[in-house]
Amino acid sequence: MTNTSWKRSIRGSYRINRFINWAAPKALILLYHRISVQSSDPQLLSVTPDHFVEHMQILRQHYHPLSLQDLRKRRALNFWPQGSVVVTFDDGYADNFQIAHKVLEDSDVPATIFVTSGMVDSTKEYWWDEVERILFGESDLPALLKLVIDHKEYSWNLDTPSQKEPLPKWNVLQSAIPNLRQQAYLDLMKLLHGMDVQTRESVIADLKTWAKIDSDQGREDHLAVNFDLLRSFHKKGLIEIGAHTINHPLLASISLASQKAEIQGGKAALEDVLGYPVDSFAYPFGEHGDYSQETVKLVREAGFKCACSNFPGLVNSLRDPYQLPRFVVRDWDGETFTRQLEAWFRE
Repeated sequence: MTNTSWKRSIRGSYRINRFINWAAPKALILLYHRISVQSSDPQLLSVTPDHFVEHMQILRQHYHPLSLQDLRKRRALNFWPQGSVVVTFDDGYADNFQIAHKVLEDSDVPATIFVTSGMVDSTKEYWWDEVERILFGESDLPALLKLVIDHKEYSWNLDTPSQKEPLPKWNVLQSAIPNLRQQAYLDLMKLLHGMDVQTRESVIADLKTWAKIDSDQGREDHLAVNFDLLRSFHKKGLIEIGAHTINHPLLASISLASQKAEIQGGKAALEDVLGYPVDSFAYPFGEHGDYSQETVKLVREAGFKCACSNFPGLVNSLRDPYQLPRFVVRDWDGETFTRQLEAWFRE
């Protein structure tokens, strides 16, 4: 093939791919975390049950809800109805099974719940909830917080006349300058994000000691699913259980051997409880840079059939089934949710 012919072939393939991307039917995957009412929700993880009911009714009445595995199978054939939507949940909070499931069942909307296996049946909260509880809870805190992390000392002065106000309404997306306690929260979340599990647990323990919290018993409405509840979903047709590692680490920050152990171990632990194969995976955090191409390879080699990331985008036949994009859903009313769906489908 001549150089000119080669260039023409490349340009032709590029045009074909662009046409497929434009003309092919598109679907979107929604990402939820919690269905609950929370007075303090700095990460905006919670959608109220009333709003979730509105969301599912809108999906059932105006869109085409699909299961994740149905979408995966149809993606290979480049065939699904216009307006197809998949519902997913990350982490495996108990409220997904206690509250969300009933709404999904009433609306006849399938969903995939990605479960962090190491948190199943735990009395502890997820680490990000622990930080929120410690800093924004009911207890009065010492004026000075000092921590030594990896031989480096950090300190925060929390001496303000009104430590808690206006914390209940605050979240990380607000543009207002954070107060002292909020700034400490932001700094700690950044520090803890990429830590290995052992170091992170040690820091959380030091925070509890500083705040005079002497129990590992988490708040009941912040716990992950327990074994009995998970087993009860053995053959729930609408709910697929997916894997989300053992300990929810930032995969890009740990060795490939540790990544492999987290990915395969989380799958095996859930399969042992459920008694059937777990085919779907979601990357913890899941944004660009939170995992690598080597991670994707490990997920494929572990036997998963698809995997979800956490960056926005529509799904079509050209999308890598091991890096499926998702749109994060916030606590919107039905009207706002409808506008968001319309905007996402226009992307």
